[in-house]
Amino acid sequence: MFVLRFSLITIIIFLQGCVSYHNKVVGLEKFSKDSSYIYGALYIRGSGNSKPLGAGIEVKDINTGNVFNFEFESKYNIILSKIPPGNYSITRVIYTNSLGNEKKELKLSNMNFTMVQGQMAYLGDLLVTTGNIAENQNTYFRYAWRFDGVINNYKDVTSYLINEHPSFTSALKANYFTLWHERHHYRNLTSK
Repeated sequence: MFVLRFSLITIIIFLQGCVSYHNKVVGLEKFSKDSSYIYGALYIRGSGNSKPLGAGIEVKDINTGNVFNFEFESKYNIILSKIPPGNYSITRVIYTNSLGNEKKELKLSNMNFTMVQGQMAYLGDLLVTTGNIAENQNTYFRYAWRFDGVINNYKDVTSYLINEHPSFTSALKANYFTLWHERHHYRNLTSK
């Protein structure tokens, strides 16, 4: 009985430290005029012999407090995700270890935007680099993350999504890359 109780408590504690990422929608069949959608690319690259570290961005509904976390991928991958219309803020970049436990964050401010019904909004192509830095000659490593910046690849990414999901042709389109530019939360990177 003690072992079972200890095991359950350990699992609960472990899960509380994990970041729950919002499911990315990649197989949408039809565009819904009652919904809104955000899209872009969240790319994470490892350096050296790094363990697979993670990262994501947190998008918060200002009115309801609901939080959506979008996970960075280890390959260039465009995300398209449905979110309810409303007022939102990109609040932080989240850094996790290989188990998904949150380890660090980069807080962002004044990254507010509004989503209306029938709209799809491009957030940019975001890039994070991760790695492990040797602290000494032994096997001790410390995690390292770096938010490298945002690329404005709006035209190419939008064209790709419209080709993949033709029903989105009629959606209102917005380029929210300017949020990053106006707030100086990025290093200006050139397009691929």
